[in-house]
Amino acid sequence: MNDRYSLEAAVAFIRGERLEGRTESVAGGFGPVASKKLAEDFALWDERARTFDDEDFYDSFRLMREMFEFAAEGGACRLRCF
Repeated sequence: MNDRYSLEAAVAFIRGERLEGRTESVAGGFGPVASKKLAEDFALWDERARTFDDEDFYDSFRLMREMFEFAAEGGACRLRCF
């Protein structure tokens, strides 16, 4: 997976948008293992996410990062974007 696609996918995921060519909505549950991996990914992307000239985007990014960090400690979370 190239870096450009990864960034586009991450931004679409955070904003609840559909990627080009995809029609399904994003919904699902994340247990502690997946949440830990996602929390690590969000931590890696944090500095880059701050460079976006979109305050609402970073607020959503931060909330999702916190959600995954919380669930990584033996919990779970559910994400619904339509």
